[in-house]
Amino acid sequence: MKLILNRRRTPAIGRPRHALSTWRNLLTVLFATRALALAMTATAADNYYSPPVDRTHPDQVYWGDTHVHTSFSSGDAYPRGNRFSPRIAYRFARGETVEAANGEPVRLRRPLDFLVVADHAGKLGLEYSVQEGSPALARTEAGRAVIADPENSREAWLAVRRDPAVKRAIWRDVIANADAFNEPGQFTAFAGYEWSSGGSVPGVFGNLHRVVIFREGIGVADQVRPFSRYDSLNPEDLWQYFEDYEEQTGGEGALDPA
Repeated sequence: MKLILNRRRTPAIGRPRHALSTWRNLLTVLFATRALALAMTATAADNYYSPPVDRTHPDQVYWGDTHVHTSFSSGDAYPRGNRFSPRIAYRFARGETVEAANGEPVRLRRPLDFLVVADHAGKLGLEYSVQEGSPALARTEAGRAVIADPENSREAWLAVRRDPAVKRAIWRDVIANADAFNEPGQFTAFAGYEWSSGGSVPGVFGNLHRVVIFREGIGVADQVRPFSRYDSLNPEDLWQYFEDYEEQTGGEGALDPA
């Protein structure tokens, strides 16, 4: 409620007694108006204006990161000197102290609530696994051949990159890392990766990044292998891949534009 005072109706200077009486009356009206407004507000608080407001709904805010690269990104992070594994990324996100690239100890002032390690699906973890002699890679014939001689021929590298057994082994390792650091109610570690088109239109850079996030862990998410630009440059095919995953496994996930 609003009270507007019109200056043309205020008392004249030559009649102070009437002016004082008039202003007292105005102040009384103002106080009464404010009291009425407060009473109406209190009443409105008891009776919700809109039914959806009175329903159960999420009211917690969670802080996290859905796009973190580690040494498992063969296309950029690892060749450029990133030697931090997904396990270090999860430890850092949970608030643990880790050693930075310069040797200094670092720790988040406030731990994150969730994290998605989204390394590139193309050659996911391949270079790191070869250099570190990863057990996941060593479980495959092509992987053992490359680990034994990292300077092997280009054909050998192409063979290990295209080997479905290698892709599944490394992807299972990625999921296992997320499962190991997932603490329900304390910290959520999602298994995931990044799909990049690498330029869907010839001659145009135009990367289309999508972070693929899985709700499930070992036993469900490992029933498929990562879908990369080597499978298709079209995002529609990625959507179909995810629909097939949900239909075949009963799992769920999300695609986050990056």
